[in-house]
Amino acid sequence: MSALAREIHDNVDEIVQRWHDAWRDDRQPHHDLSDAALKDSLPDQLRVIADQLASGNQAERPAMMWRDSPHRLDPENRITQEVAIEEVVQEFELAVRIVRDWIDERGIHVTFAEYSYFYQAMFELAAESVRRYAKREADLVSNARAEYLAGVMHQLRTPLNALSMTVELVASQPERAPRIADVERLRRNVGRLKTLVEGVLRVERYEPADLPVHPVDVEPARLLDDMMSDHEREASRKGLRFEAHVDRSLRMRTDPDLLADAVGNLVHNAVKYTARGHVLIDVEERGDVVVFRISDTGPGIDAPTRDTLFDQIQPGRGGGAGLGLRIARHAAQALGGGIELDTAPGRGSTFCVTVQREVEPREGGAQTR
Repeated sequence: MSALAREIHDNVDEIVQRWHDAWRDDRQPHHDLSDAALKDSLPDQLRVIADQLASGNQAERPAMMWRDSPHRLDPENRITQEVAIEEVVQEFELAVRIVRDWIDERGIHVTFAEYSYFYQAMFELAAESVRRYAKREADLVSNARAEYLAGVMHQLRTPLNALSMTVELVASQPERAPRIADVERLRRNVGRLKTLVEGVLRVERYEPADLPVHPVDVEPARLLDDMMSDHEREASRKGLRFEAHVDRSLRMRTDPDLLADAVGNLVHNAVKYTARGHVLIDVEERGDVVVFRISDTGPGIDAPTRDTLFDQIQPGRGGGAGLGLRIARHAAQALGGGIELDTAPGRGSTFCVTVQREVEPREGGAQTR
C-alpha cells in the first residue's frame, strides 16, 4: 500500500477534523449548511482516493472516478443546501492544503506520482461539483421559464375564452343585430387581453425604475368601476359581497395603465380564489400617497408560499397566479410604492397597494431583454 493511501486510511477522521477547524477559522462559512454538506462527505471521498492509490491501479482517471460512480459522490448535497459554489471550491482547496501539511509534519515520503494523483482527484472532485452545479442552475432556469410561459398561457386563456364565447353567441343568431351588451362584453375582454399582454411585456422588458410612466389626471373611483365591471358576473355567480369604498372626489396624477396593473390583478385574483364571503376594495389618501386595500375571505396563503408569492409563478393556485402578482408589484414599484400582504390559511388575504398620488413622467430606461 502506498504511504499516502495508508496515511489517509489510518487518519482520515483526524485529517477531516483538522480541515474543519481550519475552515471555521479561515472563513465565515454557512456553518450548519456546510457541516452537513461537506464534512460528512469528505471522509468517504478521501477513502475513495486512498483506495485507488492502495490498489496501485491509477489508470482510472480521477474525473471518471467521480462521474461514473454515483454512490461515491453526491455533490448535490452541497448545491441543494444553497452553499455558494465558490465556497465549495475553496473547501476542497483547503482539504488539499491540510493533507499536504499533514504529510510535511510527519516527514512521510510520498512519490510525485502519488501526490499528483491525489491532487488531480481533488481538483476533479471540485470540477465535477461545479459541472453539476451549472447543470442544476440551467435546469432551474429552464423549468422556471417553462412555468412562466405556462402561466402566461393560462392567464391569456380566460379573456380569449370569453371572446370566443361572445363571438359564437353572436354568430349563432344571425337574424338579430348584436346587442349593446354583447359589444360591451367584447370590448371589455379585448381590453383585458390587451392589458395582460402589455403588463407581461412591461415585466419582461423593464426593471421597475426604468418603466415608462405617462401620468394623466385619474379618478380612482371610475377606474375601480371599470375593474369591478369585469368581475361582477363571477362575483354575483358566487354570491360574493363585492364592493368598493372610495371618495369619488379623489383625484390622482398617475399612469392609469400601471395603476390598473397594480390594483386590477389583485382584484382579479381575489374574486377568482374567493368561494364565499366578500371581496372589498378600500381606498385611502394618506398625504402624498394613496393606499388601495383589497381584502377577501378566500382560503388565505401559508407562510412559505407568501415568502415567494411575488417572485415566481404559483401553479398550485389554479395555474399562473404568480404572473398577475409579479405584474402588480412591478407596476406599484414603478409608481413609487409597493405591495404588502397580510394573510394566513383559513382567514383570507389583504393586499395593500401603496402608490404616490402624483408621479413624474418618465421615458423608458434600458430594457432588460
